Amino acid sequence: MPEIKIRAVKTFGQKTEIEIDKNAIALSAAESNVQSIDLSGLQEVPSLKRLSLYRNALESIDLSPLVRCIGLAQIDLAYNRIEEISLEPLRSLANLRELRLESNLLRRVDLTPLRSCPLLAVLTLGTNRLAMIDLAPLSVCKQLRELGLAQNAITRVDLSPLRDKAELRILELHGNRLTTIDIEPLRYCQSLLRLTLAHNNLTKLDLSPLDSNEGIRDLDVSHNDLQELVLPCSSVIRSFRARHNKLESVDLTPFGIGTSVETIDLSDNVLTDIDLRPLANCPRLRRVLFSKNRLQQMDLSPLTDCKALVELRVDNNMLHTIDLRPLMHLERIQVIDLSSNQLASVDLSPLAAMDSLKEVGLERTGVKELDVLPLFACRGLQKLRIDKTTRLRTIYIPQYSEWPEGLTPYRSKLKQTTKPQFKSIEWPLFFDQVTAFIENIENKIEQIAFQAHLLKLLGLPEFVALDTSLSSAFKSIRSAKTIQEVRDNLRKSLLELLESQVDGNGPTLFISTDQLGQDAATKELAQKILHLREKEMDSAYVLDKGQLIDLRPLWVTFMGSRRLELLRVGYEVSHDDFELVRKAFSSLGYDIRVLKKPPADPIPRMSEAMRIFLLGELEMKEERQDGPA
Repeated sequence: MPEIKIRAVKTFGQKTEIEIDKNAIALSAAESNVQSIDLSGLQEVPSLKRLSLYRNALESIDLSPLVRCIGLAQIDLAYNRIEEISLEPLRSLANLRELRLESNLLRRVDLTPLRSCPLLAVLTLGTNRLAMIDLAPLSVCKQLRELGLAQNAITRVDLSPLRDKAELRILELHGNRLTTIDIEPLRYCQSLLRLTLAHNNLTKLDLSPLDSNEGIRDLDVSHNDLQELVLPCSSVIRSFRARHNKLESVDLTPFGIGTSVETIDLSDNVLTDIDLRPLANCPRLRRVLFSKNRLQQMDLSPLTDCKALVELRVDNNMLHTIDLRPLMHLERIQVIDLSSNQLASVDLSPLAAMDSLKEVGLERTGVKELDVLPLFACRGLQKLRIDKTTRLRTIYIPQYSEWPEGLTPYRSKLKQTTKPQFKSIEWPLFFDQVTAFIENIENKIEQIAFQAHLLKLLGLPEFVALDTSLSSAFKSIRSAKTIQEVRDNLRKSLLELLESQVDGNGPTLFISTDQLGQDAATKELAQKILHLREKEMDSAYVLDKGQLIDLRPLWVTFMGSRRLELLRVGYEVSHDDFELVRKAFSSLGYDIRVLKKPPADPIPRMSEAMRIFLLGELEMKEERQDGPA
């Protein structure tokens, strides 16, 4: 087949030839280090549809040989070093659909020849040195979809020629020197998806012409000098960025009509107040960014139903207090940054419910003491940022579960408070911390151990064998004023839970029936407990493990544990030693069964977590009695 040779010169003066068939539809010499090229031969290739010289070293190019390529649809000259170009030869290219000239060194370009290209859909002139651009020739391009003018030096641009561009999807104007712009012509660009105006010198901007737009997804007006901003009432915007401006206030009401917004970034402004109520209707909201402003307060309540929220940044503001409770049930949140504020204290209890939480920023806040108990329930926590001077405390250090990665650097710094010494006004906060840990710690043994630890601190050790969550009991006394009121009210709730446990044949270890009380109800409960303990011994058993006898099922009964303590035996004994144990119980009238496997419904009934905890408590009790070696 007849071939045409296209002569070219590569960098360092290397001459080369590109062979192309006379019936070819494409010529591509992209990324070939071409410094100059003679397109004359293309006059004999009228069937050509695509010309790609993308990413070369071209400093100039003569397009006149293309006048006979009337079927040419795509020309890509992007990423070269072209300083001047004449588009005059394109007058004959009525089928031209794409013209890419971005990332060159153009200081001016006359688009007039494009009046003869009514099918033009893509025109990219970004990252050049254009100081001005006349878009009037584009008025004939009814199918224009993408117009790239970013990263130039344009000081003003008239968008009127875009007024009837129903197909326009992308308009990029960021990185110029615009001081003002009228986007009224875009009112009728119903297909517009992205408008970027970042990195200009705009002081005012009215985006309301986009109110009726049904396609806009991405609006970026960051890095300007904006002091006034009117948002569009669009129900389809997904990303809005206006960071690094001079905005003192922003009305977010337009976002209240939509449910699509995912990112709102108003960082690096001078906001003193912000009303988040319009965001209550934004279930897809993922990122709320208000870093580096002058906010003195922020009500997070409107975010309660923003279940998709991933990131909240309000660092570098002037917040004195912040209530994190509205975030409590946001299961996807990963980052909460409160750094560089003026917080005297912060309650972290709402964070305990956040399984996905990875990072919490609290440095430079003025917080002198921080209770991190709720963070032990944040299994995914990777980083906790605090000041070196911040004292970490907790009423309990977990014994049965691994620490979250974000807390491990503070292992040596963290101190366990030996006893709660709270003023009356701090009891609600204390019980918020307690219930947050109980309800959200995944390890059930840890939950039971913590409850036991707390009950001991509150002077109620007889209830440590309660095999259930005590969060409801602690919530019921949240408003208590004194330690005595706490004990009295809590004891009432615990007695009810204990009675329910006894009725279900649950464990009764560590309960002194003499201390339950002298009223009729507690006397009746005491009798139930004594009856249950007899029932435990009637069905008492141990497990035959071959060479050893496992005494654990006997240890977790009240009377069994007391007798075994006196016998000074461990959890496992030989068959010979077990005969001594059997005789000791037989003398009391109890026949201990030896089984190969546990019965279907053993007594006492308890969770595996409670069984492990009780055995651990009994072992520690034995060690305390033995004293140091």
